[in-house]
Amino acid sequence: MKCLVVLAALAAASCVHVKPFTTPDGKTAYLVECNGDSLDISSCYDKARETCGGDYEVLRRSEAQQIIEDISTPVRTLEIACKTSPTS
Repeated sequence: MKCLVVLAALAAASCVHVKPFTTPDGKTAYLVECNGDSLDISSCYDKARETCGGDYEVLRRSEAQQIIEDISTPVRTLEIACKTSPTS
């Protein structure tokens, strides 16, 4: 049973999420998270391009390891600002 829980956690961990936020100067930016072993940083860049409908500026990039129940999972993030209005 524990193996099923671990496999489910690993499957859920491989995904891309986008969350809008406001920068200190009042502009809208986006946090793009690409977590899991089956993704790499190019997945974040692809999602950033899709979110913005083209050009964007990378405000910050990070890569780290997250440990959940003794399992290490890669966590990658981009903070981006669209150069044009984002696509809906």
